Amino acid sequence: MTATPNTYLQEAVHLLNNSGFTNLEKVKIGQELAGQTAVVRPLHVGQMLVSYLIGERDTYHDVEHETLVTFKQNLKTAFNNNDLKILCFELNIPYEDLGAETHDGRIQDLIEYGQRHGRLADLVAYSRRERPHIVWPQLPIVDTPAIKSKSDLAIVISINQQALETAASHLAEILVDSNFVLLTTTPDYSRIQWLPHDKDWQPAVQDFYQTVQHSALRIPRVRRHFFFATLLPYAFAIGCAWGLVHQGDELYHWAGSSYVRVLTSSRDWKNK
Repeated sequence: MTATPNTYLQEAVHLLNNSGFTNLEKVKIGQELAGQTAVVRPLHVGQMLVSYLIGERDTYHDVEHETLVTFKQNLKTAFNNNDLKILCFELNIPYEDLGAETHDGRIQDLIEYGQRHGRLADLVAYSRRERPHIVWPQLPIVDTPAIKSKSDLAIVISINQQALETAASHLAEILVDSNFVLLTTTPDYSRIQWLPHDKDWQPAVQDFYQTVQHSALRIPRVRRHFFFATLLPYAFAIGCAWGLVHQGDELYHWAGSSYVRVLTSSRDWKNK
């Protein structure tokens, strides 16, 4: 069953509010928040802003953490240190990257390597082939909650007001099913905090640029929707950083009580 955007975004906001992310230093890449319907994944932690990828949890592709625990135990039982060296050689995994001193630690390092480099499927296939008498876990193995793949991505710059749920409501009204990127000054998204008037905003512009770059790498080939809730100088600056390198991005304006779509980006803007 698919949750409505407001349903899972309400849970995402609740997860952030209760995350303990009281400042930027508290947020770490890879430190995910997950609920029954929502996943919040830190995307970029900058000097002034933090961004999160927020999506609907894809429970169909979730595998319980216990599955990885079982996989680790099976590896520990089935492969000694010499076997691990052979495994790494045959799968072209650098054994020296398994830096732990104990066998249990090296097994854990191997699993973490597989997760980082997308090699868990190779590890399971090799284990099943070499130790067929052991019951190995079924694929896919995902240690982190999966996010449903969608063809639209909303990028919400939420500084002057908490714009995330309002943007989601507008997209729901026009029947756009989207994942979200939230860019905010408040890591736990519990309040409004404007950009400081006594500091240069250049780091905040770089934070926007890095966020857009990271989102493009992780979620390519999507139609993007930009929602702005920020001061005009910052909006102008991030527009310059954005550089009109993308064709077809939808831009939305806050019209007092809701968002309205006002522009679709075009490279022709530079030529007329």
